[in-house]
Amino acid sequence: MNAMQIDINFRVFKTLTAMRSDETTTYDDVLCDLLKLPREPKGTHPTAPGQAALVRKEVTFPSGTPLQATHKGRRYSAKIVDGKIIVDGVTKEPTVSFSRAAGYITGNNVNGWSFWKCKRPQDTEFIPLNSLRKDK
Repeated sequence: MNAMQIDINFRVFKTLTAMRSDETTTYDDVLCDLLKLPREPKGTHPTAPGQAALVRKEVTFPSGTPLQATHKGRRYSAKIVDGKIIVDGVTKEPTVSFSRAAGYITGNNVNGWSFWKCKRPQDTEFIPLNSLRKDK
């Protein structure tokens, strides 16, 4: 089966994410269940682009998770896409490091866990990344 990509809004993404019983349940599984279609056997189709989560410090950031930060009075945004951080308005390469993504904006070494806030599907508002770390 070829991987396809569909556009959905964040509310739908959040609902589908809540319907996953665990991390091994794919969005395809959820949609198949809703549409009463048989599930594809595991391993028969690749992960669709834009679906890989970013996992750092035992915290999972699903693809599509928005990030925001304020630096020198200006708000910046980024997004987790296919397991990488893409900073809006910054022409650097995508990264898997919150600190490197913050450095693209500030031009300095910055603790990305203190710099960024995120809004994962289960979150009702943007929360500091540092508050999610289990190794604080």
